[in-house]
This record gives sequence, C-alpha cells and structure tokens, in this order.
Amino acid sequence: LSTLFQSDHCRLECLDLEQTNIDNDGVAVLVAGLARLPTLKKLDVACNRIGDLGLQALVGGLVNYCNIEHLRLSHNVFPASGLNSLVELVQRATSLKSLNLCGNTINDEGLECLVDGIVNCCSLTDL
Repeated sequence: LSTLFQSDHCRLECLDLEQTNIDNDGVAVLVAGLARLPTLKKLDVACNRIGDLGLQALVGGLVNYCNIEHLRLSHNVFPASGLNSLVELVQRATSLKSLNLCGNTINDEGLECLVDGIVNCCSLTDL
C-alpha cells in the first residue's frame, strides 16, 4: 500500500480497505499517503479496529484532503466521543456527500454532537 501511495502515476478513485484489520497505527500509515492520492473520492475502512486515536488521525488527514465524497466508517471500535473529531470533517469537507457510521456504538451525547455538526453542512446527502 505504501508503494502505491508513492507512485506519481496513481489515479485511484476508490480505496476499499474493509475488513483488513486496520487499527490506529494502520490509520497513521493511511493518512500519510492520502495527500498523494488527489483523485481519491471513496474511502471504505469499515469493519476494522479503528479507535478514537485512529479516527482523529483519519479526520486530520481528510480535513486537508478536499476531494473525498464517500467515507465508510461502519463497524469500527471508536467511542461516541470520537464523533467530536468527525464533526470537523463534516463541516470542512465540502465534497463529502456520504458518511456511513452504521454498526458503531453511538450514544445520545455522540449523536447530539454529530447532529449539531451536520446542521449547516450543505454537501452531505447520505448519513
């Protein structure tokens, strides 16, 4: 994967990393390569072991990566408090149309945070 990220000829639009056992450390490697994938529009990291720190790192990388349209984060292990960092992405990534969070444990506090964050988001059409 890191070799792919280093290629100047990579025009990847969809990266499906579902069920690949990615944890917080793996997210750090992924984030380091996102800037080298300007054509990426869909990222699927569902069914992994991404925790709060991994989610924060992913959001930090994606906030600066403006072309992502579809992000699938379903069935991971980040706590509801991790949604605080996700709100920043929803508010700043103007191309984000779809965000999949199914299968995550989201309590009332996390849901309230998410709703407050997407109220003024014009691009998100599918949650």
